[in-house]
Amino acid sequence: MDVTSANPKPKTFICVECGSYSALKFKKYPSGAIKLYQCVTCGDVVDKYIEYDSVMVLLDILLHNSKAYRHVLFNVEVKVLRQLLVLSILCDTYMRWAAFHQFCFDDSSLSNNWHLVLELQFYKMLGISSLELCINICVTSVIVSFANRKKMSFSESFQSIPKSLLMSSYGKLLALAALVWNPDNSYWYLVLTKMFVITSNAEAIKVISHRTIAESVAYVACGVLAGFLVQDYLLSTKLADWQFTKPA
Repeated sequence: MDVTSANPKPKTFICVECGSYSALKFKKYPSGAIKLYQCVTCGDVVDKYIEYDSVMVLLDILLHNSKAYRHVLFNVEVKVLRQLLVLSILCDTYMRWAAFHQFCFDDSSLSNNWHLVLELQFYKMLGISSLELCINICVTSVIVSFANRKKMSFSESFQSIPKSLLMSSYGKLLALAALVWNPDNSYWYLVLTKMFVITSNAEAIKVISHRTIAESVAYVACGVLAGFLVQDYLLSTKLADWQFTKPA
């Protein structure tokens, strides 16, 4: 009986169990029946998540399951990277702008003209957030590429690492929920959310680079620190010079 493949290209997919390359995820027979392909290295099914509901996959990702990360990062075609990039920048921008608005202004004294000033600050926060994310991704990509140069080429690293960082930053949406629903008591929630995003990034880097979790956390921490230093410099040198006076 003839068997047609899901994708004829070799080394296209990754076994979610052992991380080995596989040419197929499943076999599709002329009758329409589908059989999951078995990994030639470990003997398990290459990608069991093909049969899973998306909610189950999401739960495994929230639990930092390496198998679920391999499924999402290697075996699923992602067409929303640009949307994820915009969403990540907007989340960071809104969090900074909300904190700036909360600590610097009294809403009861704002006039129509003053709201234009707040809008200007939002655009400035947007530029800072964009630059910070760019530096974070670039620094992390360079460090991981250099540390993993014997296993992956630089071109492969710079293609896969930004994608993994963006896809694993979904936790920023949780921070937005805290600011919208409970803005007065959201500090520790935001701290925990930031830690969750860092651990998610580290898990994604571990899957991509085949390094230990400790090494992956160190790589991600370097990128986060670099972005934070740039943000802190811009906020301290630029925002400190912005003189705001409440309208009469």
